[in-house]
Amino acid sequence: MNPELIAILRDNMEDALQILIDNGKETLREQGHVDTGKLERSFEQKIEVTVNGVITGDVLVEDYAEDLDQGVPASQVKFTSKLFNDLLAWSGRKKSGLGETERRKFVTSTIRKAQKTGFPTPGSLKYSKTGKRTGWIGETIKKSEPDIEKVFILTKFFNILIDNVVADVTQAINA
Repeated sequence: MNPELIAILRDNMEDALQILIDNGKETLREQGHVDTGKLERSFEQKIEVTVNGVITGDVLVEDYAEDLDQGVPASQVKFTSKLFNDLLAWSGRKKSGLGETERRKFVTSTIRKAQKTGFPTPGSLKYSKTGKRTGWIGETIKKSEPDIEKVFILTKFFNILIDNVVADVTQAINA
């Protein structure tokens, strides 16, 4: 495959992945999944071009992003010191008006609730602007499809245009 065409397609893949990343961050914010910014900062692109010119792209992100997408079933919520400490730190940022004892009670209550309902807990809906706390990946893809199609349709158009010009020039030379 033509190296210039591969470079164009690679650039298009980069543009498409950036659309997914931007929309993914936006969807997470809309669903209320914003705290320290660690998740947003973790988004990155991975593009590979094979020897045959096949281009693949992936969006990489922190592992816990899948839990935010799918939720965590109640049966998988275990009362561990790590979960307790993580939620205690989170509550310090989100419930800064509570004292240490109140935050500990709040965290214990949240974990107990999650052991019955799973994560996200029903009370966490108040952080969402969309009324949803899961399904961010599907929402991101749905939101991104029109813009990604434009990126690749434009490339296809120019490839056809170039092929037609080459064919016309070749025909004129051979005539």
